[in-house]
Amino acid sequence: MSKKKGIIKEIISRAIYLNELDKYEVSYRDFGNIVTVPLCEFMTISENLEIIPITRIYEIKRDSCILYKKFNRMRC
Repeated sequence: MSKKKGIIKEIISRAIYLNELDKYEVSYRDFGNIVTVPLCEFMTISENLEIIPITRIYEIKRDSCILYKKFNRMRC
């Protein structure tokens, strides 16, 4: 597993464990567009990361803090 996949899975796992899915937003690439949805909706759309792979995730935010951004990781 690559380092990127580990960080993204860790963030999602923490959100699920703490039951704070509504506080997170995921931006992902969809045919050249960047789509932003709440994490709970993303998990439904992606069928638990089976339809939309981790490699298409562009950014993950918690409230207004960026937890992950492709090519530029930041921690809060």
